[in-house]
Amino acid sequence: MNKFFAIITIALATSLTLFSHESTEKVDVDLHVNKSLESCSIIFDESLTQSQFDRFTDEASDITYFSSLSSAKTLGQYNFELSLEISGNQIDEKSGAWNNTFQHPDENHYLIGGDILYLPYLRAKMGVTDELDFGIYYTEDPRANYGFLGIDLKYNLGCDNDYGLDMAVRATYGTLLFVDDATINSYSVDFLVSKEFFGSLNPYVGISANVKHGTETTEKVDLDYRLTLLPRYTVGLEYNFYFVNIATEASYSNIFKSSLKLGFQF
Repeated sequence: MNKFFAIITIALATSLTLFSHESTEKVDVDLHVNKSLESCSIIFDESLTQSQFDRFTDEASDITYFSSLSSAKTLGQYNFELSLEISGNQIDEKSGAWNNTFQHPDENHYLIGGDILYLPYLRAKMGVTDELDFGIYYTEDPRANYGFLGIDLKYNLGCDNDYGLDMAVRATYGTLLFVDDATINSYSVDFLVSKEFFGSLNPYVGISANVKHGTETTEKVDLDYRLTLLPRYTVGLEYNFYFVNIATEASYSNIFKSSLKLGFQF
């Protein structure tokens, strides 16, 4: 149990560090400029290579991944949760994988100008049965040409009475929206373990089998589709206070992803 707490503490400290740090130094690359754009948008350049597309698929799939931001416990039948979430995704926009897949309003308008891409999400969750939750998330940049949509199903396997651990399996799907030049999808099966303390605090860990798939859909390049299966490692902490639910989570597959959630249950 001490090891369990140590893992959670390290993960949450790393998560807070990620959110507190963002470089303001401008990257030294030549941006692909499209003055008709209001904001940085996913539009492929003819110079995009196969290896760059493969990396973009793997890392963008990590961004589309539907983070759990909850323990192995479920809501209970006909209970609901609505929440706001923000995720920080550590990417290298200097790389061809990101520079050659984006166009920008001008030569000084960087995607992030640092090393962390922040994205807000709206999330809703419903208890279908006492053991099964259904969730959905959505986000988009109205000034750009991309958004993300995800759905998940979580099934609670019950509690190990010897150790008081809740266990759950979770299936997720996430996809990139509105982009003409590619389709990017993420599929995963997660296994979560959590333990409740003080009636409201639920640290949890998880491991996933994560399938990442990308296909280019433009005549500007001629690239093979990308399909990979990689593990994902997750640690998080959920806190319930009456109808308020707060959670923080850190996960890693191809990139490091850290998320915070403020939810309201009813």
